[in-house]
Amino acid sequence: MTSVNAPAPENPELIVRTALLPALSRRLITANEVMRPSAPRRTRWKPLHTPEVSYEILLDGAGSYPDPSDSIRKLDNSTTIFSVPFARMGVVPFGGRSTAVKLQDGSVWLAASHPLTPSTLQTLSELGPIKHIVMLDAEHGMYTKQYHDAYPAAKLYFPARGVDSWRKKGWLPADESQVFAYGAGCKPGEAVADPFEATTGGEIKSADFGKAFINEDIAFLHAPTRTLIEADLLLNLPPKEQYERSTKRSSLPFLSQHMQPGTHLHQRFIYSLASKDKVGMKAAAEKVAAWDFDRIIPCHGDVIETGGKKAWLDTYAWFLEQ
Repeated sequence: MTSVNAPAPENPELIVRTALLPALSRRLITANEVMRPSAPRRTRWKPLHTPEVSYEILLDGAGSYPDPSDSIRKLDNSTTIFSVPFARMGVVPFGGRSTAVKLQDGSVWLAASHPLTPSTLQTLSELGPIKHIVMLDAEHGMYTKQYHDAYPAAKLYFPARGVDSWRKKGWLPADESQVFAYGAGCKPGEAVADPFEATTGGEIKSADFGKAFINEDIAFLHAPTRTLIEADLLLNLPPKEQYERSTKRSSLPFLSQHMQPGTHLHQRFIYSLASKDKVGMKAAAEKVAAWDFDRIIPCHGDVIETGGKKAWLDTYAWFLEQ
């Protein structure tokens, strides 16, 4: 637990180590609850994963609520992003983001990672039917239940830890054929069937980092727009767009400059702290490096509109050059 009033540590590597490692526990929302943002309060302590706006649990979905500080932007005819302020440990500004991609069949593929606010719900309803809901990694499932409750017919794509958690809570749909688990990872020279490519007509491709990466991440390519979509595999701090409607600062001067693509600290974090299996990481990183993409949409930090391929190659150089 970190005091919001305590002086920030001077060691950027220590901040990254504590801010990015998985949380020990979290509370998910039950089926008869909704999240309502309330006015920010002056409190000394904040729990892990506290968004910029505090949330109160309302039983039975009663009451109305305003939107939190979300920013919705259409990048092109296919891609819409939903950006929100988000601070790890209540201190380190990382930002949060969900991404919706309208597929050529008219349905929507959704990487859901922020609260389902009224403005988000309205925007999604205008995009088309939600057919695919993706939990980007084992640490980005805080709000997935809200989206599944709103779109129960959508297929769910979870890391193995996410499936286990939902099964224990009794949240999995009765028809588990609608739930796809990933987490096998990539192995050198071994071809693995891509469930996303098969279910999206080849528009979405995936690279499964599995347990080789600490948060069991999976990277996605939207081939038609040459866009890489990912959660914790690459950061692009500071999160300026995600904090554009917030009164809080979007950066810590001694950290943000070090956690950008290709910086030594970012390379070291990926290689030494986040990697649990160097062989598996190398195989997955090489798969992503072989894709044709120019834009990167990260969950944490600003969108890299162009030059994304170089950003990936620079950040994963320690794996790719082995």
